[in-house]
Amino acid sequence: MTVQLKTDRLTLKTLTKASKEKVRLYYAENEDFFAPWQGKYDATFLQSSSIEYMLERQTQDFENGSLLKFWFFQKSDTQCKTIIGECTFSNIRRANAMNCRLGYNIHHKYKQQGFMIEALDEAIRFVFRGMQMHRIESHVMPKNEASIKVLNKAGFIFEGISYEYLRVNGVWEDHYCYSLLNK
Repeated sequence: MTVQLKTDRLTLKTLTKASKEKVRLYYAENEDFFAPWQGKYDATFLQSSSIEYMLERQTQDFENGSLLKFWFFQKSDTQCKTIIGECTFSNIRRANAMNCRLGYNIHHKYKQQGFMIEALDEAIRFVFRGMQMHRIESHVMPKNEASIKVLNKAGFIFEGISYEYLRVNGVWEDHYCYSLLNK
């Protein structure tokens, strides 16, 4: 099963391993741009087999209800050939929790054009209404001012600091914790 959403300028959709080349190209074109926030890629990350495996895992995790990843395309790209961004709702917990974590990134050529907030607004609407989630958390490095602006525009509230939350490029980095409640 796949999910597809539309906004004024975007198509958001889940992808399968059949899309491995466009996903590989997206990551290759943004390797340096993403490195300060996600870390440098390991030697095998951009190999077709690695990307195919990642997409297979995303499909399995989506089917078992633990992850939802949307890839974004400009609506004018009717064949969805060029990925311009992605967002991932991971660690999806049900029962009494009904929460998940949000991560996202955008192609360096499409930054600061409002695409990310447009995509997140629609994806979050789907997660709250369609999946009945109650809470979404997102963590961001204090120095990532652009990402903090996105979270603020999306209505997320600052909750505090998660000390040494992730190791990025060999350094344990503190992250700000933000949340959004479905009210």
